[in-house]
Amino acid sequence: MTTPLTTPVTMSTTSNPVRASNPVTTSTSTSEAAATGSAVLPTSTSTSAAAATGSAVLPAATAAPVPVVSPEPPAGRGRPLIVMPALNEAASIGSVVADLRARGFDIAVIDDGSTDATAAEATSAGATVLPLPFNLGIGGALRCGFRYAVEHGYDVVVQVDADGQHRAEDVDRLLAARQADDLHLVIGSRFTAASDAYHVPGLRRMAMRVLARLASRSAGTTLTDASSGLRAIAQPLLGEFARSYTVHYMDSFEALVVAARAGYRIGEVPVTMHQRAAGHSSASPVAALVFLARGLVVTIAHLGFPIRPFRA
Repeated sequence: MTTPLTTPVTMSTTSNPVRASNPVTTSTSTSEAAATGSAVLPTSTSTSAAAATGSAVLPAATAAPVPVVSPEPPAGRGRPLIVMPALNEAASIGSVVADLRARGFDIAVIDDGSTDATAAEATSAGATVLPLPFNLGIGGALRCGFRYAVEHGYDVVVQVDADGQHRAEDVDRLLAARQADDLHLVIGSRFTAASDAYHVPGLRRMAMRVLARLASRSAGTTLTDASSGLRAIAQPLLGEFARSYTVHYMDSFEALVVAARAGYRIGEVPVTMHQRAAGHSSASPVAALVFLARGLVVTIAHLGFPIRPFRA
């Protein structure tokens, strides 16, 4: 006959017994167990003892192997990200985002302290909106976008204005040139011979010409539009800009010169730009003169924000 045990039964063959969670019925006799149909569990930690009594020996419990799961690749791997800084661009940003989304691009809008419906319009059109608590300026907003891109695994970003000046089809042109020539920075130029005419008032245009010559000297290649806000930026330069970037007004020239000095490959392609669709430009004759003065200082005094040199 069987005798119920009132304490848990030791089933491990190791020196640290594993105890069952419930009382188990065991047999005092193999023949009796066979007669009653009871399952026989060993009550001894010795295999030889169990064999002497005819009991079946259960193997010691072992941990199940943990499967090795490869981490999923970042969401942006192999895809470009549109980085779009915006300040009070509710009137134009919805259509700009919609055109880019129609071409399949991921878009991060950096809302630089807007007081209008910029964020709501961008979200409705399909962009991811990164709201800043207050206005940081174009450089700070761009660095936020660059950091977002790096943290989410994007290898290339294309900087696009929110005011409707840049065409979605020209983004493809920048990306094709970057890939074809393995460039780190590609500028969409308004002023090449192949670009459609783009009107800029006299004093600003003069400042742009001077800065383009200075940038060309630094880059070792002819550049015609050092202040363009339409540009593609690829790793490893993208990672450097995420780590350190200028916060000054009209960041584009300084970023171009700093990248050229550090040995990154730079080029430009002709693009067509429209006048802004809505709102007012922050550029003015006074701002153009300030921009030119700062450009001269950055170039002549070899100033600029720090980035690590490119190593092939």
